[in-house]
Amino acid sequence: MAIRISNSSAAAWVRGYVRTEDGMIVWLEMAPQHPKVIGAIWAEMVANQRRYLQLGDHEKGVSRPVYGIAHAYERLEAEAPGLAVGHGANAKLLRLIAPEAIPNRVRDVSGKFFVLEWPNPKVPAQMITPAIILAATLEQKAAFPVQIGWGEYLLSMAQEKKYASPLVSGGKAPAGYEISLNTPWCDFICNGLRDGHITIDGETKVMPATLPIHLPVAAA
Repeated sequence: MAIRISNSSAAAWVRGYVRTEDGMIVWLEMAPQHPKVIGAIWAEMVANQRRYLQLGDHEKGVSRPVYGIAHAYERLEAEAPGLAVGHGANAKLLRLIAPEAIPNRVRDVSGKFFVLEWPNPKVPAQMITPAIILAATLEQKAAFPVQIGWGEYLLSMAQEKKYASPLVSGGKAPAGYEISLNTPWCDFICNGLRDGHITIDGETKVMPATLPIHLPVAAA
């Protein structure tokens, strides 16, 4: 394991992370280790002010300051009873996910949110793409009609117009995008229907040649 996150007093091993370009942690999975170590890092990430931590990704030879979202993450925790860490404590694995990256937790699609890959509950070996997650989020939260089949087109348009940016990931972590404030989804849909790129029955019929989806890559 070659990724660590640390503050001034504790350092935790990391299995995978997703962050914005400026260092905000959107998704973080810390390997099973002492609960006090896990708790120290988590407390820094949810502090109500920007508290910087250091993320060292030795697979890439990169170390940089990062910070949490300054409010509660969705917290998924599992004990690892086979790993004894002393003093009567069992090791724990912790995954933190920003609520703004969970489709049914996004409050307002005119604000900033994130779209990540998610496991397909029907076929666990497959991932649901960020484009489908984007369309599903808009379908659920937007005040205008959206079809799931428009996801690829909408994500491509958001990238082309600089409203969507690939997130940076490392280790075992999902790909994803940061969606900016005030993305003009209605304009994208109206133009797409008018120009024949999408259809009213929910298909992406013809993708503009100038609008490929730029897949996120794990980058420094």
